[in-house]
Amino acid sequence: VRFNGITKADFISRKEFEPGCIFKQMEDALEYALNVLNIVQTNIIDGERIDTPYFDEIAFREAWFNAVCHNLWVEHIPPAIYGFDDRVEIISQGILKKGMTQEEFFSGISKPVNEEFSKIFMQMHYMEQSGRGVPTIVARYGKGAYKFGSSFIECVILYNILDKEKQARMKGKILEQQSKEKLTENQENVGLNVGLNVGLKLSGTAQTVLSILLKNPKLSAQAISEQIGKATRTVDRAIKELVDKGYIRRVGSKKSGYYEIINIDRIE
Repeated sequence: VRFNGITKADFISRKEFEPGCIFKQMEDALEYALNVLNIVQTNIIDGERIDTPYFDEIAFREAWFNAVCHNLWVEHIPPAIYGFDDRVEIISQGILKKGMTQEEFFSGISKPVNEEFSKIFMQMHYMEQSGRGVPTIVARYGKGAYKFGSSFIECVILYNILDKEKQARMKGKILEQQSKEKLTENQENVGLNVGLNVGLKLSGTAQTVLSILLKNPKLSAQAISEQIGKATRTVDRAIKELVDKGYIRRVGSKKSGYYEIINIDRIE
């Protein structure tokens, strides 16, 4: 998925790959991401042309292949690549294998979630037994490139933008967004979230989904599931709960419609 700017507010395009061999899909997604997202910047230094891509191709490849191999496929949510103006994010559903520490993860110790799948990856030379993938990424982008959620692992690769003016604009946008997010969080803590937690008696997931739909009622269950890192069927249950309790209703078709918030006074 490609976004305009540094947040998911301004959607550009979504690219999905035809059902078939998962390795073919994985390679196609890699090629597409490298061609579309990894912009090559050209400078002339002392008469010599120097090409500098936005991000390291080898590190990105390792992060993407790891995400596919270790994705929790039983949740029916595929791994995803999100492109922004300042970074690319690779999301893999699931967490570290039980008993594995983050220290072991960063050191390259291999404890695959999908053991048989991992063997096929190695047999087809997509991965190595040496476990150099994560250390390669960490050596280039640091441990801070990884974020461990409650149900997902995210690798964030920041772009190496050479244009100083563009860098300054990106930094300004990031600071502005952080300020907005902090303000929104404070407002929600004293406003919306209080109403959700005290007045509506909804489940935690339903509260989260309602908060998202208040901001963008056109989002699909799949889009919400990607945003909050939960299975689509979990989001479907939360939406059903909201409908059954009379807080939202569907307007229009499943494909082009949206969710209308009703009984708004009960929320406020």
